[in-house]
Amino acid sequence: MPRVSVIIATYNRSDVLRCAVATVQFQTLADWELIVVGDECTDETASVMREFKDPRIRFVNLPENLGEQSGPANRGFEIAQGDLKPISITTISGFPITWTLWPDTWTTRKQTSSIPYV
Repeated sequence: MPRVSVIIATYNRSDVLRCAVATVQFQTLADWELIVVGDECTDETASVMREFKDPRIRFVNLPENLGEQSGPANRGFEIAQGDLKPISITTISGFPITWTLWPDTWTTRKQTSSIPYV
């Protein structure tokens, strides 16, 4: 079971998704899972996600568009398996969730520096 679950809720943002996923991959904390939840994405999101071969990364594209960030994020929360779940990069800083409106990027120590406060 991973220590931290990270969720990216997205809708047709394949243009920035690679960078958002890469910032999770390059964290100094290695014990994580990443769940990318597409809100019925119709762009290249699925294709971009197939490029990532890291077994800690999962992609779920919802069969219908829920029309807001909370729907896909909640789906990600349901399937998250981390001890600390979820840390989400998908705009409110909360406990233990960090939100942004769309796929965002992190510094390499984001997870490590957040864990003591969880």
